[in-house]
Amino acid sequence: MSDFRFGVQLKGVTSGRLIRQCVERAEALGYDTVTLPDHLDAQWSPLSTLGFLAGLSKTMSFGSLVMNNDLRHPVLVAREAATIAEFSDGRFELGLGAGWLSSDYHTLGLTMDPPPVRVRRLSEALMIITQLFEGKEVTHAGEFYTVNGATLGVAGAPRTRPKMVIGGGGRQVLGLAARYGDVIGVNPKLSAGTPLGVSPEELSFESFQSKVHHVTESLGRHGRSAELQCRTVLVRVGPSAVAEVGDLALAFGLGLEDVASMPPILFGEPEKIVDDLVERRERLGLSYWIVHEDELEMFAPVVAILRGR
Repeated sequence: MSDFRFGVQLKGVTSGRLIRQCVERAEALGYDTVTLPDHLDAQWSPLSTLGFLAGLSKTMSFGSLVMNNDLRHPVLVAREAATIAEFSDGRFELGLGAGWLSSDYHTLGLTMDPPPVRVRRLSEALMIITQLFEGKEVTHAGEFYTVNGATLGVAGAPRTRPKMVIGGGGRQVLGLAARYGDVIGVNPKLSAGTPLGVSPEELSFESFQSKVHHVTESLGRHGRSAELQCRTVLVRVGPSAVAEVGDLALAFGLGLEDVASMPPILFGEPEKIVDDLVERRERLGLSYWIVHEDELEMFAPVVAILRGR
């Protein structure tokens, strides 16, 4: 099993001063990674920000979680990612997904294709990006992309190849993740196109167990291994956590026991959460956990106990 790693997902970037403070605090508390989303809402550009942040720390990694493949050409994504990895000594994680938030497509006037089409496009992009990371000159004519003699712009493969983080909730995307990903994000499906479209069934232990089984089988077929990541849905730490989560469960017509078994929901005293994470690593292989910006401080005692174990 992989050692535990912990990251914090920032909501976005609205102030350079505030994000510097957040990164400094995350590093002081022992987090391994700071990640940014990729949406066309109230935030600055994630790639430019990540390149800047990588210069603020000598130890932390930085990454996109995740970039929408439909919004950028894969050659440009590969060049940007390789550049940040080069100047940060490899401390960059390129998170890439098929796209899921309908408002991003609406803002740009783009058609949001059905999931199978978006996944096929992601597959083609990953093939191109992987070849570029291997130092190849890429010429390709496919269903979605035509590339003529593309390179990263430097001689050979990059000195420090970015880690590939591929996340998803469907079997097709998770199969791609097993083929290309260094880190595989095991997520609930967001097929409704909004964050509110997640069903309790998608958050259940059985759902995650099925996804992990599919990933493990796919990794075996490709003769690969990968780190398994879980981005939390909800984290509450402390004496009021049980009552707070119990009220939330009641509002959704669920019992506290139902919610307690959901892998991406963590609540209780730090020692109880530590036990839960150790069990979820043993049963599901999940070792790389991402919490949200507003959970940074409350989750820190858990990070202090488990980081690197």
